[in-house]
Amino acid sequence: MAKLTKEQVKRWNSKLQNGFRFDIYHFMNWGEKQIVKKIPLEDGKILEAQILYRHVLGADRFSDTGKVEPILHLQIWEPGSTDGMMCSHGTGVYIQVGSEQDKRKYSELEKLSASFTTEKIMECANRSVNF
Repeated sequence: MAKLTKEQVKRWNSKLQNGFRFDIYHFMNWGEKQIVKKIPLEDGKILEAQILYRHVLGADRFSDTGKVEPILHLQIWEPGSTDGMMCSHGTGVYIQVGSEQDKRKYSELEKLSASFTTEKIMECANRSVNF
């Protein structure tokens, strides 16, 4: 399990913009840095926007090239049958938002947080076919 301090989280959050926050849960479970923003919708659902890295696949769509690329992951969460619980259906939408890189860079996620306002995230969600 990864270790972190409140000071690290404060430092990482201070560099993010447009309401994004460092995803502590993901870091503690998988040791990967990603950022998340939750947008409440009028119908009681929540649109969750994550900016993270994924591995770039080769031309055969199976082999790993050793490179990573930043993506925007959008997913709708709705109230579940138990009070306080939320659930989602499907995997959401993945949108490539940056170029291939040799390694994951949190500083790149910080830069991307500045370019994704709530309006832009909602626009991406509304344009997505499978959403």
